[in-house]
Amino acid sequence: MKTFIGRERELSYLEELYSTKGVKTCAIYGKRQVGKTALIQKFCEGKRSLYIQFNNASMYENLKSFKINISDFLGHDVGDFDSLGEYMDVIKRICKREPTVVVFDELPYLISEYPASASILQAFIDVGITNTETMVIICGSSVSMMMEEINNVNRPLYGRFMSRIELNPMSLRETIQFHPGMSDMDIVRTYLIVGGIPKYHNLMDKDTFEESFIDCFLGFKHTLLDEGMNICSEGLTPVRDYTSLLTCISDGAVRQNHMADKLGLSRVTVKNRLDRLESLGIVERVNPMFDSPSKPVYRIRDNMVAFHYRVISNNEPLFRNHLKSPEDRFERLRNTVNTFMGLMFEDVCKAYVEEEYITEDIGRWWRRVDEENVDIDVAAYIYDGHATRTMLAECKFRNKPTGFGTLNELQNRADGIHGLKNTFYVLFSASGFTSELEEYAEDNGIVLVDLKGLLGRNVE
Repeated sequence: MKTFIGRERELSYLEELYSTKGVKTCAIYGKRQVGKTALIQKFCEGKRSLYIQFNNASMYENLKSFKINISDFLGHDVGDFDSLGEYMDVIKRICKREPTVVVFDELPYLISEYPASASILQAFIDVGITNTETMVIICGSSVSMMMEEINNVNRPLYGRFMSRIELNPMSLRETIQFHPGMSDMDIVRTYLIVGGIPKYHNLMDKDTFEESFIDCFLGFKHTLLDEGMNICSEGLTPVRDYTSLLTCISDGAVRQNHMADKLGLSRVTVKNRLDRLESLGIVERVNPMFDSPSKPVYRIRDNMVAFHYRVISNNEPLFRNHLKSPEDRFERLRNTVNTFMGLMFEDVCKAYVEEEYITEDIGRWWRRVDEENVDIDVAAYIYDGHATRTMLAECKFRNKPTGFGTLNELQNRADGIHGLKNTFYVLFSASGFTSELEEYAEDNGIVLVDLKGLLGRNVE
């Protein structure tokens, strides 16, 4: 059994809410596999709790789930009922006996199949459990639907779930505990492939990145090989309408008009589908910082989905050909995987900036100069407690120390941006820095961040 790791702030928040008097409610939402169920189960340890799990199934099947969950809680067969209201009456009686935590996991599935269930839950909260110490938690992976149910004044659950937790993927530093046997470099490599999803880190549990990668992507089990596609298959119909957009983005068609032209679709259709992908956290729209005349672009934000479209789908035979050893196939893939990691490394560096500084705005800068595309990996407005400063940063994920060439290139690109004030420079490097650059940086206010800095290991 895997040990529960992290989420201290969320657990503390739930415990504080639980300690208040009267009926308590909380909505927990976030993308699939981010750890919502694990968080709730950890919170419920040692508490009298009734857990109702809904599925993307018929009302009949969800009522059967009600029966199974309630019968398991009571220790005897609760009997068959024909309506949701009758099962809620049983839960009401349970809550009146003793303080109880009642969890409705993946509630959007139930509401989609039976919209009246939202009104039944409203009545349960408003009338059924008054004068009790019940805590009601609703949970869902469909963030947009959860928001619609609890924020829309015309929906029954409006105003009933003012306490909320949006559970986000873990930061790099938060995932360190999943990999006690790994080197710092291998921890970062793992994060660049699977992102901040706890389940994936639990699966990538070998002592080296290479062993973990082979086990989860190339070995007999290959538990994560199809995960990127599985993410796209849930909640997106028809799936091919969205996978074609993701393929376009992966192939370099990153603007709406380019995607529309390649797919033969209207820009309105493309925008609607991109909006849907963005609401699920799969893609993100990136606007250039400062004075760049460049137009916004889209990129795949989800690590696992990005890895599927950039690496797996373009090298399918190497991933699927089990006639060759996994080790040989990994060697063939090594350079491609490293290139992907370099692209995703910018996200880790950007997250570091947001964690270490007070950011007023953060993003990237790019424009076309002399028929070439030039860019700055991370650009941000930073408030230092007295004034706003401009941060410009470059991110290097390679196997040699970073030297003056990278700093000079960054400063030259900064010269082409008009109106910058109070500018300072940051260099991120997975393989550290040359001694000459380290000496110069210390005397000239250049911030250097290596792997230890990214992992928070150099904090005194």
